[in-house]
Amino acid sequence: MGASAREIEQQIRATRERMDEKLGLLQTRAATGWRRYGTVAAVVAVSLASVAAGFVVWRKMRQPSMRGRIDALGGRLKLVGRQPQTE
Repeated sequence: MGASAREIEQQIRATRERMDEKLGLLQTRAATGWRRYGTVAAVVAVSLASVAAGFVVWRKMRQPSMRGRIDALGGRLKLVGRQPQTE
């Protein structure tokens, strides 16, 4: 004859306990993993923001002086004056 009802209930109870332990472990791992990914994402975001801010500062500091812009404009005007008329 097969196993008694009491033995079957005990096996079911033991199986549920093992499944609960494994589920708890998986939930803990998932929470730790998300925390890790969140930290990595935050570091990447701060790094990108720093690079963007550095680029903006570099661009502002790199703008040519008024004298340099005037000289460049004069050079362009000379080039326009040298081009032959096509009319």
